[in-house]
Amino acid sequence: MLDFSFGELALIAVVALLVIGPDDLPKAFRALISFIKQCQGMVAELRQSVDGLMEDSGIADAHKEIRTIIDQNGIEQQVYDIDDLIAIEKASDETKP
Repeated sequence: MLDFSFGELALIAVVALLVIGPDDLPKAFRALISFIKQCQGMVAELRQSVDGLMEDSGIADAHKEIRTIIDQNGIEQQVYDIDDLIAIEKASDETKP
């Protein structure tokens, strides 16, 4: 996400206090938080829609078929995702004495 240091956040708070004023600052923060929650809700709804479209159209199945490797003899080979390999390596490291 956004990477702000404490000093940058303090500067933003001071500028907001000077520009908006101490009386309206809580209202402005509530409005900002409400806006952020609305954006998060829209992103979640969009993500659900895209996931639903992928399931309906069969893209997930096509992706699985594309990842299947068949050697010259017509035998399906096992395909690993890089995250799977990392998890296997970590698990084997944890079991070593």
